[in-house]
Amino acid sequence: MLLAYREFETGSLSRNQFEERLTSDFNIPITTEFQRVMNDDRRTYLSLLKSLHISTRRIAEPTTNYYESARNQTVRCSTDLTTAAARKPVPADQKQNLVAELSKSTKDFLEGRVSSSEFLTTLRTHNVPLTPQIQKGVREHEISQGGQFRSLGQAVLTAIK
Repeated sequence: MLLAYREFETGSLSRNQFEERLTSDFNIPITTEFQRVMNDDRRTYLSLLKSLHISTRRIAEPTTNYYESARNQTVRCSTDLTTAAARKPVPADQKQNLVAELSKSTKDFLEGRVSSSEFLTTLRTHNVPLTPQIQKGVREHEISQGGQFRSLGQAVLTAIK
Protein backbone atom coordinates (compact mmCIF):
# COMPACT_ATOMS: atom_id res chain seq x y z
CA MET A 1 0.00 0.00 0.00
CA LEU A 2 2.91 2.34 0.73
CA LEU A 3 4.18 1.86 -2.82
CA ALA A 4 0.75 2.74 -4.24
CA TYR A 5 0.64 5.86 -2.04
CA ARG A 6 4.10 6.91 -3.24
CA GLU A 7 3.00 6.47 -6.84
CA PHE A 8 -0.09 8.56 -6.12
CA GLU A 9 1.91 11.34 -4.44
CA THR A 10 4.48 11.48 -7.27
CA GLY A 11 1.74 11.66 -9.89
CA SER A 12 2.24 8.21 -11.39
CA LEU A 13 -1.30 7.27 -10.33
CA SER A 14 -4.40 9.42 -10.53
CA ARG A 15 -6.74 9.62 -7.57
CA ASN A 16 -9.20 7.23 -9.22
CA GLN A 17 -6.42 4.76 -10.06
CA PHE A 18 -5.15 4.93 -6.46
CA GLU A 19 -8.62 4.27 -5.03
CA GLU A 20 -9.17 1.45 -7.53
CA ARG A 21 -5.86 -0.10 -6.57
CA LEU A 22 -6.76 0.03 -2.89
CA THR A 23 -10.04 -1.77 -3.50
CA SER A 24 -8.80 -4.31 -6.04
CA ASP A 25 -5.25 -5.12 -4.87
CA PHE A 26 -5.64 -4.67 -1.11
CA ASN A 27 -9.40 -5.32 -0.63
CA ILE A 28 -9.75 -2.08 1.33
CA PRO A 29 -13.19 -0.44 1.21
CA ILE A 30 -13.17 3.31 0.61
CA THR A 31 -14.81 5.20 3.47
CA THR A 32 -16.22 8.73 3.60
CA GLU A 33 -13.54 9.61 6.11
CA PHE A 34 -10.94 8.48 3.55
CA GLN A 35 -12.58 10.74 0.93
CA ARG A 36 -12.37 13.68 3.36
CA VAL A 37 -8.67 13.03 4.05
CA MET A 38 -7.95 12.70 0.32
CA ASN A 39 -9.36 16.21 -0.22
CA ASP A 40 -7.06 17.65 2.46
CA ASP A 41 -3.84 19.13 1.02
CA ARG A 42 -2.00 18.44 4.30
CA ARG A 43 -2.77 14.73 4.31
CA THR A 44 -0.13 12.23 5.37
CA TYR A 45 0.22 8.52 4.83
CA LEU A 46 -0.58 7.97 8.50
CA SER A 47 -3.78 10.00 8.28
CA LEU A 48 -4.85 7.92 5.26
CA LEU A 49 -4.22 4.71 7.17
CA LYS A 50 -6.24 5.98 10.10
CA SER A 51 -9.10 7.01 7.83
CA LEU A 52 -9.19 3.49 6.39
CA HIS A 53 -9.14 2.08 9.94
CA ILE A 54 -5.89 0.26 9.34
CA SER A 55 -3.73 -0.34 12.37
CA THR A 56 -0.34 1.33 12.21
CA ARG A 57 1.15 -1.12 14.68
CA ARG A 58 3.54 -3.66 13.33
CA ILE A 59 2.19 -7.15 13.49
CA ALA A 60 4.50 -9.45 15.39
CA GLU A 61 5.94 -12.25 13.35
CA PRO A 62 5.04 -15.69 14.67
CA THR A 63 8.72 -16.48 14.92
CA THR A 64 10.85 -16.89 17.99
CA ASN A 65 12.25 -13.78 19.62
CA TYR A 66 16.00 -13.41 19.72
CA TYR A 67 18.00 -11.47 22.26
CA GLU A 68 21.46 -10.15 21.61
CA SER A 69 24.08 -9.93 24.29
CA ALA A 70 26.27 -7.09 23.07
CA ARG A 71 28.91 -7.76 25.70
CA ASN A 72 29.41 -11.36 24.57
CA GLN A 73 28.52 -10.72 20.91
CA THR A 74 26.09 -13.62 20.86
CA VAL A 75 22.51 -14.07 19.79
CA ARG A 76 20.28 -16.33 21.85
CA CYS A 77 16.83 -17.66 21.14
CA SER A 78 14.28 -16.68 23.78
CA THR A 79 13.46 -20.33 24.33
CA ASP A 80 17.03 -20.87 25.60
CA LEU A 81 16.00 -18.98 28.72
CA THR A 82 12.73 -20.79 29.30
CA THR A 83 12.97 -24.31 27.94
CA ALA A 84 13.92 -27.00 30.39
CA ALA A 85 14.54 -30.58 29.47
CA ALA A 86 12.76 -33.39 31.27
CA ARG A 87 14.57 -33.80 34.56
CA LYS A 88 15.61 -37.10 36.05
CA PRO A 89 16.39 -37.29 39.76
CA VAL A 90 20.10 -37.11 40.49
CA PRO A 91 21.45 -40.13 42.38
CA ALA A 92 22.84 -39.25 45.81
CA ASP A 93 26.39 -40.39 44.94
CA GLN A 94 26.51 -38.10 41.87
CA LYS A 95 24.86 -35.10 43.50
CA GLN A 96 28.04 -33.92 45.23
CA ASN A 97 29.97 -33.94 41.94
CA LEU A 98 27.12 -32.16 40.20
CA VAL A 99 26.96 -29.47 42.88
CA ALA A 100 30.72 -28.90 42.65
CA GLU A 101 30.64 -28.69 38.84
CA LEU A 102 27.65 -26.32 38.78
CA SER A 103 29.22 -24.13 41.48
CA LYS A 104 32.41 -23.87 39.43
CA SER A 105 30.42 -23.08 36.29
CA THR A 106 28.43 -20.40 38.12
CA LYS A 107 31.61 -18.80 39.49
CA ASP A 108 33.21 -18.86 36.03
CA PHE A 109 30.15 -17.16 34.55
CA LEU A 110 30.02 -14.47 37.23
CA GLU A 111 33.76 -13.79 36.90
CA GLY A 112 33.45 -13.47 33.12
CA ARG A 113 35.43 -16.57 32.16
CA VAL A 114 32.49 -18.08 30.27
CA SER A 115 29.67 -16.43 28.36
CA SER A 116 26.04 -16.65 29.34
CA SER A 117 25.32 -18.98 26.42
CA GLU A 118 28.05 -21.37 27.61
CA PHE A 119 26.69 -21.18 31.14
CA LEU A 120 23.15 -21.92 29.98
CA THR A 121 24.46 -24.79 27.84
CA THR A 122 26.15 -26.24 30.92
CA LEU A 123 22.91 -26.02 32.86
CA ARG A 124 21.01 -27.68 30.00
CA THR A 125 23.50 -30.54 29.71
CA HIS A 126 22.97 -31.27 33.40
CA ASN A 127 19.17 -31.04 32.97
CA VAL A 128 18.86 -28.10 35.35
CA PRO A 129 15.48 -26.41 34.81
CA LEU A 130 15.85 -22.72 34.00
CA THR A 131 13.74 -21.23 36.75
CA PRO A 132 12.73 -17.55 36.82
CA GLN A 133 15.36 -16.96 39.53
CA ILE A 134 18.13 -18.34 37.27
CA GLN A 135 16.86 -16.28 34.33
CA LYS A 136 16.80 -13.16 36.51
CA GLY A 137 20.34 -13.81 37.75
CA VAL A 138 21.64 -14.23 34.20
CA ARG A 139 19.89 -11.05 33.02
CA GLU A 140 21.12 -9.03 35.99
CA HIS A 141 24.67 -10.18 35.41
CA GLU A 142 24.51 -9.32 31.71
CA ILE A 143 23.13 -5.86 32.45
CA SER A 144 25.34 -4.85 35.35
CA GLN A 145 28.18 -7.38 35.26
CA GLY A 146 27.86 -7.47 39.01
CA GLY A 147 25.83 -10.55 39.81
CA GLN A 148 26.29 -12.16 43.18
CA PHE A 149 27.22 -15.81 43.53
CA ARG A 150 24.91 -16.23 46.48
CA SER A 151 21.69 -15.41 44.62
CA LEU A 152 22.51 -17.17 41.32
CA GLY A 153 24.20 -20.12 43.02
CA GLN A 154 21.28 -20.57 45.38
CA ALA A 155 18.86 -20.48 42.42
CA VAL A 156 20.89 -23.14 40.56
CA LEU A 157 21.20 -25.40 43.59
CA THR A 158 17.50 -25.02 44.40
CA ALA A 159 16.64 -26.01 40.84
CA ILE A 160 18.52 -29.35 41.08
CA LYS A 161 16.89 -30.44 44.34
